[in-house]
Amino acid sequence: DILGSSLGWPTPESLAQFRPSQLEIWGMVLAACEQHQLARDCYRRLLEVVPRRTDLVYQLACCLFQLQDPEEAQKLWEESAQLNPDYAPTQGMLGSLALARRHRWGSRVRPLRWRWRTIPALRRCWSIFTGAAIRWLLPTRL
Repeated sequence: DILGSSLGWPTPESLAQFRPSQLEIWGMVLAACEQHQLARDCYRRLLEVVPRRTDLVYQLACCLFQLQDPEEAQKLWEESAQLNPDYAPTQGMLGSLALARRHRWGSRVRPLRWRWRTIPALRRCWSIFTGAAIRWLLPTRL
């Protein structure tokens, strides 16, 4: 059953049956619906299958942050930045963390200002992609 048990959210045990593309979509949908524990499980399973993807490491970190594990989230955001230093969402999050902690512009943040300007464009792309993912999942599966 593609939707898990009884037309509900997938269970952690059922994640093994999904293809990577399905896991990625489920991770986005679950995170958007604030089902962060299941989204975390999706992203962890996906990173076992497809390791070293910057966007997946970033999304897993976001789920962990929502689940009140900021230290582990920061480690993953830093790993994401090492995988791809030009990934704007990661740089924006690390910059925000640095500002929140220091209440000033740190040396780590200054060179990244130009990347933050791309975030509104990324949000527009993200909402379009998420909408397409939800339309792909729901009409054909319910």
